[in-house]
Amino acid sequence: MQVAQSESAPGTFSHIYEHVLTNCKVAACHGSGVGGLDMSSRDATFENLVDHAPNPTGDCADFAGARIVPGSTDESLLFLKVNMPKAPCGKHMPPGGQLSESARMELAQWITDGAQDD
Repeated sequence: MQVAQSESAPGTFSHIYEHVLTNCKVAACHGSGVGGLDMSSRDATFENLVDHAPNPTGDCADFAGARIVPGSTDESLLFLKVNMPKAPCGKHMPPGGQLSESARMELAQWITDGAQDD
């Protein structure tokens, strides 16, 4: 008999990784570290997002914030790239589409609440 794996709680980094960010992690893109962002695993994703400056040689090298600034969606490049119709630098994410409103709001709430690792 198989035991069902427990579902991560909404609003946690684990839930955001499983239900939001893995939809963005295309093997040809961030799954292989394109743009200096390694999303090959949950732990690598957290380490490469929170309080981590954008790629210093990429299109967003001059961005004043970080990929994720705990407590501030306005300074969090990832949120701006998925939430705004036009990214402040580089390309809108994810390519070819848009995250659902609920996914963007869950990401925003997690950032606003301090972008903690669970």
